[in-house]
Amino acid sequence: EWDPTIFIGGTEPGAEVRFNNGEKAGTIHYNMIFSDPKQLETLLEEFPEYEFTGGPEGHFIYPAFTQKRLGELIDAVKRLGGFFVFPHPRSMSYGTNKYGGNFEDWALRDEIGIEVPYVDIESGQTVRNYELWTSLLNAGHRMWVTAGGDLHSCAHWYALTSIYAEEKTSACIIKHLRDGDLTAGAVGIQMCMGETRMGGKCDFEGKRLVVAVGKFHKSVRNPEHKYRMDIRDGKDLVYSEEISCVSPTYFAMEAKDVRLYRVEIFDTTRNLCVAYGNPIWNEKYLGVKDEING
Repeated sequence: EWDPTIFIGGTEPGAEVRFNNGEKAGTIHYNMIFSDPKQLETLLEEFPEYEFTGGPEGHFIYPAFTQKRLGELIDAVKRLGGFFVFPHPRSMSYGTNKYGGNFEDWALRDEIGIEVPYVDIESGQTVRNYELWTSLLNAGHRMWVTAGGDLHSCAHWYALTSIYAEEKTSACIIKHLRDGDLTAGAVGIQMCMGETRMGGKCDFEGKRLVVAVGKFHKSVRNPEHKYRMDIRDGKDLVYSEEISCVSPTYFAMEAKDVRLYRVEIFDTTRNLCVAYGNPIWNEKYLGVKDEING
């Protein structure tokens, strides 16, 4: 039986994708996550490609899509109150260069998730996924960083997505996912600029950036290790401070005229990033590509 305090509904289909000119683009996986199972049923009914047989026990296939149709699917997920994520992107044979492809091939829509920490925060795929996500950020896209264990079984802490939810319900969690107010990793990061939180966009002029870091999950918390908070304005490091894994850290600074701000947390003893915060974007630079990255 459905219990919104335990379950978050959704599915992870795979798909063969073609460019809009008909040429094969490769394969992808994608998550469609909802706060209620009826929303997924409605989506499957709206797209006849799934050949959905109807009802909570209904079956469907994994259909092929053009990039245009895939974009329409993303729009429908968002319209129905859901959250769309590309999991383990750099393991898929999608894009003009295959096996990860040109980063712009993933920019079908903004305000969706793209997985960075994958299975294990130390994995080589996590590094390649991070390069993809930051390339998209530098090109002016707003895509949320997420994490996933890809276990398809009981939940574990190999790769956590962390959220400060007001209540333990699927609807509340989905709201934070849809807003981009989340952390990919096992550390609690909160950040705001005025009333704009992580994942949001605003005018930076005259505002202060405020950051709080705390609640290290036991999977990454070791009092014998040293930890560091880095604040980045896109491509550059603008502030760095050693922090504790057992007590919270608070920081504030005057915002400058930059593309975005985001936070990363490192275990410096292991030289390992254990959490990636989502950015707050400067409205002035949305859609403007980073000159250095072409």
